[in-house]
Amino acid sequence: MKNPVIFARELYAKLPRETIRYVIAGVLTTLVDYGLFMLLTALGTPDNAANKISIATAVLFAYFINKLYVFRRHADSLGALVFEFIKFMAGRVLTALPEVFGYPLLLRLIGGHENIAKGITIVVVFILNYIISKLFVFRKSK
Repeated sequence: MKNPVIFARELYAKLPRETIRYVIAGVLTTLVDYGLFMLLTALGTPDNAANKISIATAVLFAYFINKLYVFRRHADSLGALVFEFIKFMAGRVLTALPEVFGYPLLLRLIGGHENIAKGITIVVVFILNYIISKLFVFRKSK
């Protein structure tokens, strides 16, 4: 079996820098989402409300970190910026569906373990968001 440190170095060397930046941004966005969710539920906010608030906050954070850090896109005009933001939000609305509806479903399926349900939901949405951002929102101009 290969040494985990060597494996991680080899994997890092093979990945495109944009992908690495996306993973870092995704981890930060996930921390915003999950951290706020945990804080709100600890303060007594009902879990469904806490879930929606944490999602909305994380989406705004994700737009800025993806635009500026991950994909490094700069709009040429205000109209282009607005259109980009609309595309980003449309993608997030699309991926909010599995998050908003999938979370309560998972919660029921796994017997009320909200942290596990939230974690599974975050992973699925993370992958979908990358695909949409890469191919639709922040794609390179031809």
